[in-house]
Amino acid sequence: MSMLLIKKWWDIASVWCRQHWRWLVMIAALAIVYLLGKRQNRAELIQAKLTLKHYKQEKDAIVKAYETEKKLREDAKRKYDNAMKAVREKYKGEFDSLIIEKQFEVRRKLKQAKNNPDEINRILEEELGIKSNE
Repeated sequence: MSMLLIKKWWDIASVWCRQHWRWLVMIAALAIVYLLGKRQNRAELIQAKLTLKHYKQEKDAIVKAYETEKKLREDAKRKYDNAMKAVREKYKGEFDSLIIEKQFEVRRKLKQAKNNPDEINRILEEELGIKSNE
C-alpha cells in the first residue's frame, strides 16, 4: 500500500514538473545566483569596509594638514604684524630721508616675506637687530 501511495505522488510530481519546468529552472537559477552572490557579497563587504577606513584616514590627514597650514599662517601673520609694529616704533620720530628709505625697504622686504616666519625672523635680525625668542 505505501509503495502504491509513493508511486501515485511520484507520478503527480513528475507531471507537475513537466508542466512547470520553466518555473523550476528559474527557481534553480535564482538559488544558484543567490548562493554565488552571497559568497561574493562577503568579499565586497570587506572591500567596502577597507575603502571606508582609507577614506577616514585620508580625511583626517587633510584636516590635520589644513589645521597645520592655518596655524602656520596665523603665526606668520602675527610675526608680520609684530615686525611692522617694531619698524614703525623704531622709526617713529625720525624724519631723515635715509632712515625713511630704510623703513620703506624693511617694510617692502617684510611684505614679500609675509607668509614665511623664518624669513621674517631673518630680516628682523639682519635689518633691525631684533632676535626672535621663538
